[in-house]
Amino acid sequence: SACPVIEQLDETEAYYSPARDEVHLPMRNRFYSSTEFLATAIHEMSHSTGHPSRLNRPQKNVFGSKEYAKEELIAELSSVFVQADLGIDIGAKQLSNHAAYLQNWIGALKENPNVLFQASSDASRASDFLMEQYQKSFIMEQKKENGMVQNADEQKEEKPKKRKFVSHLTEN
Repeated sequence: SACPVIEQLDETEAYYSPARDEVHLPMRNRFYSSTEFLATAIHEMSHSTGHPSRLNRPQKNVFGSKEYAKEELIAELSSVFVQADLGIDIGAKQLSNHAAYLQNWIGALKENPNVLFQASSDASRASDFLMEQYQKSFIMEQKKENGMVQNADEQKEEKPKKRKFVSHLTEN
């Protein structure tokens, strides 16, 4: 299952907490655009796919280590992949930000060029996972809107407890 995505008034940074399995984000009005908010949210959600209950990637990496750099590459590439899957026009400013961020972490791994291919493969799996969760949520919402969800227990079981999916992140 997907992890909760929590927007908080007093939050100044976006991060994924492996210990609590939660994504924390500043309120969306703190971002210069809705696409920047979405890209950041997906980046952090991509980190959450590494949780042992999902794709099981190492999560407790020391800042600046090669493992940390690889996980950042995975999350950033995954963010770009999901935005492409959703047909979101990234825009020049944001594309430049993605490129700079990726270049920074690729630089940390320059002695092992294979890491980029490994990270791309992991990012593909992470973005596929997020898109599957998005599609499940979308289908469930459609069923609810069409009155197809009859049983309260069934509805309770599948209804996200907190904002978990990309569809909620695109609402203003």
